[in-house]
Amino acid sequence: MSFVSLLLTFASFVSLSAVGGCSNGGDPISSPADTIPPPADTIPLDGRGGGILAYTYQPGSTNDHHQVFVMNADGSGGRPLITAPIGINHHDWSPDGQQLAAVGYYGDTWSIHPFNADGSGLRRLTSTLGVWDNEPTWSPDGTEIALTRTYPTAGYRSEIRLMNADGTNQRAIGVEGFIARWSPDGDRLIYQSTM
Repeated sequence: MSFVSLLLTFASFVSLSAVGGCSNGGDPISSPADTIPPPADTIPLDGRGGGILAYTYQPGSTNDHHQVFVMNADGSGGRPLITAPIGINHHDWSPDGQQLAAVGYYGDTWSIHPFNADGSGLRRLTSTLGVWDNEPTWSPDGTEIALTRTYPTAGYRSEIRLMNADGTNQRAIGVEGFIARWSPDGDRLIYQSTM
């Protein structure tokens, strides 16, 4: 099965208290009516950091690396945020808007790299050879990052993993799936699966 065909999936939930991750009470999955709406002063497209959108762009020829660019929420002022020696893609803002976590490419190895919102401080958190660590997403309190680890030599099997925001305590949580996102309370993940 190709990685592209994995997009034909359905969504699943996992409670992190049941798999040894965060636990803020272990309440049952809430319905959309139970969710808290965002504050009225929230800027919807700002990456939580002041009216700035981040996006990935591959400048020039196909030999140039993907990089993260930013622009103002009105579409003006597009500019590179980071110029890294590797391709950088699939990013997520930290809850405080001070960092982004992204995927960095080293041939057949993909790794998770956070960096500061001004483009400085790029660092590598994962480095397992021959796997694709991708789709990083910050926990609501900014202390953890969930990610997908894909095994291209094992039929593109994917699993959800967690780690502390500094890269420590990297672990699988026993869930096969990909593209996880946190619940607002940090107690659950929603993810895609082919099962």
